[in-house]
Amino acid sequence: MDRVNKSLLGYKIDENGVYVVLNNDEYEEFKYKLDELEEKCLKYERELRQKLEIIERRNREIQLKTEEINKLKNSDLNSEIEKLKSEKLEILTKAKKNLELGKNFQEKLKVEKLKNENLFRIMKERSNAQRGLKPKKTRFGYIALDNKKVNYKIKYKNFNKFKYKNIEAYKIRLQTPYISSALDIYDARDKIINDICYVGVGSELPIDGIFYKDEYSLDEFDDSVTSKKEESICFDLKFIANYKSGFWEVDVYTNRFINVSDEFIL
Repeated sequence: MDRVNKSLLGYKIDENGVYVVLNNDEYEEFKYKLDELEEKCLKYERELRQKLEIIERRNREIQLKTEEINKLKNSDLNSEIEKLKSEKLEILTKAKKNLELGKNFQEKLKVEKLKNENLFRIMKERSNAQRGLKPKKTRFGYIALDNKKVNYKIKYKNFNKFKYKNIEAYKIRLQTPYISSALDIYDARDKIINDICYVGVGSELPIDGIFYKDEYSLDEFDDSVTSKKEESICFDLKFIANYKSGFWEVDVYTNRFINVSDEFIL
């Protein structure tokens, strides 16, 4: 192996960076390795091209599958949309029908309410006339039958248990204008409570306040009733169907004695 100038053909760079000329054997060996390397490169290139073709084919398959899935989704979605539209239309139709039925029912209720109000008005006027209350159209129709001091046992709730306590109270019994044989306890109770709390019977007694509950604590009772020394507070109502007189009666319990007005005197 001879040292030569860089400009000559058939040279290579050795580890010392020196340019040398190859002899025939070295050249043939170098050329063989170069051809072998080129063949490997061509092989790798073919394999790479094949893999790229496979990847491209897979991508096309995936794209086709995706399009099919989207079509199915759109088809199912459209089907669901149509189904929901149909259900919505059905619900709206039923709602409209129920609304119409509700309006008709409300109209019927109004008519029945007017009928009931007329019946109660007629009942009150007849009751007033029967008992000699004048003017029969404007009197409440409540008559004081009894007014006295009583011992009252209050029932109150304490730590989820009911207890009792005796207190001093006052009871006034009122005869109502409602016929005992014509009304059951529930209708009579509702009408009497409405009269006392809202129509004006309570204020005419006179009652300054009403503390009427199914359940309460002792502190609630003391705050709302016992502590009101200067006010007349109604805290209980008891209803009696007096079949002898023919009228419903109510016992009104208060914390103070009540001097009734002429409205309640026969």
